[in-house]
Amino acid sequence: MKKLLPIFALILCSGSLYARQISEYQPKPDEDKEWVENKQDLPPFPAMDSPAWQEIVVEKDNDGKAYLLTDNIRYIDDGTIRYVLNLKSKNGIDNISAEGLLCKDKTQRIYAFGDTTHQKWIESKNSKWQPLGSSAFRQNQVAYTLYTVFCASAQAPKDPKELAKRLKNSWRLQPFHE
Repeated sequence: MKKLLPIFALILCSGSLYARQISEYQPKPDEDKEWVENKQDLPPFPAMDSPAWQEIVVEKDNDGKAYLLTDNIRYIDDGTIRYVLNLKSKNGIDNISAEGLLCKDKTQRIYAFGDTTHQKWIESKNSKWQPLGSSAFRQNQVAYTLYTVFCASAQAPKDPKELAKRLKNSWRLQPFHE
């Protein structure tokens, strides 16, 4: 029994040390916080003839083409990346949308759709964050492609220069030519 006494003492001490470590645990500042999205104004309605439109190469075949307005990509301090997209149909119809990606959650949101006739945004009434890959819609495939460019490390780059660098180095973007 005397041989077991040091072992029991060691177990009791290690248990109390572990309990103290647990009670002294301090969560990181962002660990407890519930994520809150920052309210942002919609970007100015884009000029359809802007040289800043770049074609996005999507892995799956699609009808039509997808274009990203590269001079209007913004990192927001809530961790989202906002951008303007044009899903041009095979008949040449422009389908403009103002969208966002949240890298940490691998989700996307559509904020507004473009009225190209009146050159204005129409805000989406039931816009919610949707998981990427949750549908087979072409728009979701394009958002997933942008996710692979912007969120390479599951973290949105905060520096606009880093966003531009990722775009420039991506084989998925090609200059707009028509």
